[in-house]
Amino acid sequence: MQAREYSCKNANLTIDQGDYYSDYRAVICAITAEHGLVHQKLFASAVNDVDFGRFVRKLHKKMGARPFALFVDNLKAHKHRDVVAIYQELSISVIYNVGYSPQFNPIESTFSLPKARYGRVRLHHHVNNKEFKRNEEIRKSLQAIKQPHCAACVKKSYHLL
Repeated sequence: MQAREYSCKNANLTIDQGDYYSDYRAVICAITAEHGLVHQKLFASAVNDVDFGRFVRKLHKKMGARPFALFVDNLKAHKHRDVVAIYQELSISVIYNVGYSPQFNPIESTFSLPKARYGRVRLHHHVNNKEFKRNEEIRKSLQAIKQPHCAACVKKSYHLL
């Protein structure tokens, strides 16, 4: 992909926002300071308590015997009674972010990297009438998350807490 593309003079590109903003996806990711992106799951619709419970169980398995804490926002699925029971069953400590305060959730800055890459690639494909494989590009974009970004995110979380 070229770094920059230009339209002809006096011929601006136009985009139908209905075409560009379609087909919802949800992503859940877990990061650690030591290993970076540890676990991810892509969903074709909004995440519910069953989806999140499965994610937590798989994350627990990936983490092995090491204890860990989850820093989560106030999504309803994070607080569902069945999910809370999973936290207790697996001895997972949960830290809830302050309501309506994404500025206190440092993960937002970490995920700005894949979001920016995804947006650039998506727009490039759209304006050039190229096939866009949404799920594949989401997975490729998540590879932009590197261990140093995650370590900085965790350090900032500790500072804010």
